[in-house]
This record gives sequence, structure tokens and C-alpha cells, in this order.
Amino acid sequence: MIDGTSLLATLTVGSTPIYPVYDSGNGYVYVTNSMSNSVSVIDGISVLTAVSVGSRPIFSTYDTGNGYVYVTNNVDDTVSVISGTSVLGTVTVGSNTQIPTYDSTNGYVYVTNYGSGTVSVIQTSYSVIFTESGLPNGATWYVNVTGQSGLSATVGRGGGTQLSIDLPDGSYSYGVTTNEKNWTTTTTTGSFTVSESPTAVSVSFTPTPTSSSSFGLPWWIYAVIAIVIVVIVVAVVVVLMRRKPPATPPGGPPAT
Repeated sequence: MIDGTSLLATLTVGSTPIYPVYDSGNGYVYVTNSMSNSVSVIDGISVLTAVSVGSRPIFSTYDTGNGYVYVTNNVDDTVSVISGTSVLGTVTVGSNTQIPTYDSTNGYVYVTNYGSGTVSVIQTSYSVIFTESGLPNGATWYVNVTGQSGLSATVGRGGGTQLSIDLPDGSYSYGVTTNEKNWTTTTTTGSFTVSESPTAVSVSFTPTPTSSSSFGLPWWIYAVIAIVIVVIVVAVVVVLMRRKPPATPPGGPPAT
């Protein structure tokens, strides 16, 4: 363990340690131990554990998109996928696998296979597609997946607009809203799981129910009718009062 130009500590790991990689997500350092078929997980100046992987692990890379560490196992031609201190799975690649590297632009991990003269491409995230139905033309709707940037779309003619996001394997929660106050959805919140394949989520919107009378009309229509009737009655009273003949003075009409 080196700090600048000073040696802080010497840590004991597995047999024939070859390659370290830093995980910026959890702050751990992962060291491949080729002859003991393991990866030592280091936190600061402490070895947390040794994770068992495939035969003869040599190189590794950190995926900033999903937080996983990908370790190439040279003898059994596989790649071990590590999250934290656990192996999530193993991917079979080409012969005599060597160096992996992560492409943050497309989210893929590329692995060189020295023995077969090939490069294996590992997909590390999958599309999650939200499909809307029911909203009127011009309405905007929003989806917020926990821990991700918000998504939005405006409904065009025909409806059925979609929102898409790429996510690694895992369980997620989400929320849905719209700028249309008179529309709502039963899936205001929900959850889904991504597991090595694309995921589809349907979101259905319906008009918001309003208070109605026994005749099926909204209450505000009756309020308008009542106001109009009051105005008409007042107007009639005013007109009648203006047309009322003058009162006859006491004693009868004046003599002529």
C-alpha cells in the first residue's frame, strides 16, 4: 500500500497476485490472485475477503455503469462478474482470455481472447421501455426511476408514446406523473426487475372522475344554471318596479 512516495503497509493476499483495479463506487481495490483462483477485496489497508473465481484469473476492469468488476479467467475461458464481495455470475468467452476493458459510451465490456484470435463483447445493461396509453394528444408524461435521471415525452397523434432507459441487472422502483390535471394512472408508483434481458412496463392513463348529479352532469353546470336564474329573476323584478303606475293621492283625483 503506497501513499505518494511512502509505503504505508504490506498486505497479504492470494498466490501470485497480478492485477489490481479500483472500484470508485465502493472504494474497494480488487486484486487477482492467479494461482489461488481468487480475487482479494481490499478496503483501505485491510483485506476484507478473497472471492473465489474461475481458473487462473489475470486481469480485470471496473464497470462504472453498473458498479461490477469483470475478471478474466485465463484457463477456463470465462469472465467472473463481481459485485461488492460476491460473484454474480460467469460469462463464457473465447480461448485463452486476456484483458477486459469497459466502454462507458455503450456500456459494453470487451474481452480479448488470445487463443482464438477473437474479442468477446459482453452486454452489461438492458433496455427498460415504458409504454403509455390513454393520454390525449399534446399531453406530457414523466417517469422517474430511483437513482436515475428523469424521463419525459409528449404524446403525439395516435398515442402510445414510449420512454426508454438502459439499466444493469437489479430491482428498481419508479414513479409516473403527467401535466394533464384531469388524467391519472393506477401505476403512479411501481417496481420492476432487470435480469439479463430487456424489460417492458405499461402505463395506462384514464380521465379523472368528477363529482356528478343524479342526471350525470357535473356539479358546476348546475351552479352556472342557478346563477343565470338568479340574474334573470333580479332583472324581471327591476323591470316590473319601473313599470308600476304612480300611487293615487288621498281624496281621489284632483278636481278639474
